[in-house]
Amino acid sequence: MPRRKDIIAIVGAGKGGRYILETLLRMKDIEVRYVYDSDPNAPGMLLAKENKIFCSTDTTYPELWGNRKISIILEVTGSAAVFRSLGGLKAQSTSLIGARGNRMVFGMLASENQVRRDLEHYKDKLEHLVTQRTSELEQANKQLNNRLEELAQLNRKLEDISQQKTQYLLRSTHQLKAPFAAIQSYTDLILRGYTGEIPEKTCDITNKIKQRCDTLSTAIREMLHLANLQVLTASELDIETVDLNALVNKTVEETNILAESGNITLTFTPASTPVKIQCDPAKLTGLLQILISNAIDYSPAHSKVVVSIRSTKTRISIQVKDKGIGIRDDAREKIFSEFYRTNEAAEKNPNGSGLGLPIAGHIARLHGFKINLNSTEGKGSTFSVRIPIKNSKGS
Repeated sequence: MPRRKDIIAIVGAGKGGRYILETLLRMKDIEVRYVYDSDPNAPGMLLAKENKIFCSTDTTYPELWGNRKISIILEVTGSAAVFRSLGGLKAQSTSLIGARGNRMVFGMLASENQVRRDLEHYKDKLEHLVTQRTSELEQANKQLNNRLEELAQLNRKLEDISQQKTQYLLRSTHQLKAPFAAIQSYTDLILRGYTGEIPEKTCDITNKIKQRCDTLSTAIREMLHLANLQVLTASELDIETVDLNALVNKTVEETNILAESGNITLTFTPASTPVKIQCDPAKLTGLLQILISNAIDYSPAHSKVVVSIRSTKTRISIQVKDKGIGIRDDAREKIFSEFYRTNEAAEKNPNGSGLGLPIAGHIARLHGFKINLNSTEGKGSTFSVRIPIKNSKGS
């Protein structure tokens, strides 16, 4: 229920009375209903007329006699006689405030007006700052959008360049493939004696040529593999539901020959329960072959490489752990870059191409998998292929 307004009467409408009237007119819970002054042209009287407030020059104040609707009478004239007269005619429930009290009210109103003016000043200043800041933000946003568009255009150019590079790589490696195959065939013919007996020194040189050709042929195959992966999309994968334990076990068995040749013990620990996932089995097998072969190549003889599967409620993890040369901290971000090899890796296996891990990383990304690395230089590495649970199916 709305609060009842206080009814006010002002007696004395000079400058002080006008000031009080101006202030009271701004207050919502107060109604100034009567204004009196002997001078009809007093400032307060003129203001009261402008606001359609009852005005009177009748100093007997007939409208105030016993009027219980009036809450307060403000006596602003400063006359003791007027104050006594008003005290005798007002209703008992009506409060009468004299000149001294009005001075206090006047002071409070003055303070209130100053505070109001200050607030209006701060409001105007704040509105100006908000407008200025909004303009600055709009300008910054415009510049940001322009910059984003520039970056988008640059990204498109980089993608075009990358595509052109991939196409060039495919063409170049295809062109190299046939000549190297011919060189390999000729060196095999020579080494098998089809051209007649060759001196021992020539045989040694020819064997070195064959080794270099084998290394380059491997690099060409890997470059072709990587280039083909780079133009492949996830929708083009041959996705199947596979038994992960069986797929990893088969990959370990096929790679065990390489382990035995290096006097490495290769073991597999399957998941405790059957795990089925959605993947391209051929490409996931290729990824695992790279990780397992690397673990074998960079491990010392008579050490162990352990392949295992771990399954939780949120992910499945295939781990390949070795006790090999490990990877330096500063090289961990680079090992998935094309052709990058650490000095330690090159010293351990000079015939590596630096393309194995980039291929593995690309296969993982196409599947939505992630390869994590935990390694200590000189003590070994653990590569983990993390498969989100959404790629798995209940057995």
